[in-house]
Amino acid sequence: MKLEFHFHRKAIFWLAALVLLAPAIPRAEASTMQGAQAGPQQVLFSDSEMIQGSEAQTVQIDAPSAGNLFLTLTDLDFPTAFSTLDFALTDAASTVAPLVDVEDPGVKPTLTYDLTSPTTLYAEVFAIAGASSLGLYNLTATFVPDTSPVPLPASGALLLSGVTLLALTLELLRRLRRPSDCDPAGCNVPATQAA
Repeated sequence: MKLEFHFHRKAIFWLAALVLLAPAIPRAEASTMQGAQAGPQQVLFSDSEMIQGSEAQTVQIDAPSAGNLFLTLTDLDFPTAFSTLDFALTDAASTVAPLVDVEDPGVKPTLTYDLTSPTTLYAEVFAIAGASSLGLYNLTATFVPDTSPVPLPASGALLLSGVTLLALTLELLRRLRRPSDCDPAGCNVPATQAA
């Protein structure tokens, strides 16, 4: 019986060690690869517009969820380049992204905006045609929804819970198999009944 008690002390020691070390076990996490425009892209709007003289255009863009909105305005140089081609991003109350001059060589013709919830925004395009008094531009709004990392359960915690459940089940089965009038040293059966 001393061997059994020694075994139980070792099991309790290792179980306690696992419980104490469980917080130190790193947790696993699945996530998407991050890139300039990572994830499943949705084109919310894409249209080319021919302008004669000058024109201002407003385009409604409905973002379906939290994520990144990429708004690109491109001068298609047909038949000639615009003398002025600007765009801005607004919501119903204010300017979200300031006016950007696409014809400025040092400026990227793409606005990137981080959305925290479903939102309706408005792209404002201001165009003045060049020498031919005609111009063609393209406006594209691309949306990439947020993809939050999906936490995976820590394998150490799962192992610990499984070992604990197994130990408790085995202890319960051992106690159920032992008659109630017996102790670990043996059964206290009177000699007259033993014969």
